[in-house]
Amino acid sequence: TNLEAAAEIARQIRLRDIGGIIIIDFIDMDKEEQKKAVLAVLEQKVKQDRTKTNILGLTSLGLVEMTRKKARQNVDQSLYNECPCCEGRGRIQSAETVVIQVLRKLRHLVGRQHVKGALIVQVHPRIAEVLQRKGEKERLEQELARTITIEAVPSLHAETFSILSGKE
Repeated sequence: TNLEAAAEIARQIRLRDIGGIIIIDFIDMDKEEQKKAVLAVLEQKVKQDRTKTNILGLTSLGLVEMTRKKARQNVDQSLYNECPCCEGRGRIQSAETVVIQVLRKLRHLVGRQHVKGALIVQVHPRIAEVLQRKGEKERLEQELARTITIEAVPSLHAETFSILSGKE
């Protein structure tokens, strides 16, 4: 069984282009000849692979250690590009999360950098909608003691925003 498994393991490693440190746990073998035979089959099969593979032998626990250099990209990397919207994360921040970031930045600018005059906040339309709902803008203007203009900019990424100093 271990001899068949050794041949199949070598095949699967090559097919899946698995790289790095590989540990194989074969069925326990009592005799030294059995261990040598399994290692010989594994070495013979990995020689058919063009990718550099080193079989380091059996550990004290009876596990086979080997290393294999990864040669190619995995299937996902070769078939797909990273999403320009979420940058490969698989999701984007909610509108409420971006609004919180905008509010923090506004408070920081007004409190720390002594920005004078009105402020213009440029955001994605989805974010602008949240900022202008239920008197949020008016409450913020009162808190910061500034006139704030919210500009919806469709070309902006939903997670980015810009705060400009305007004239009062």
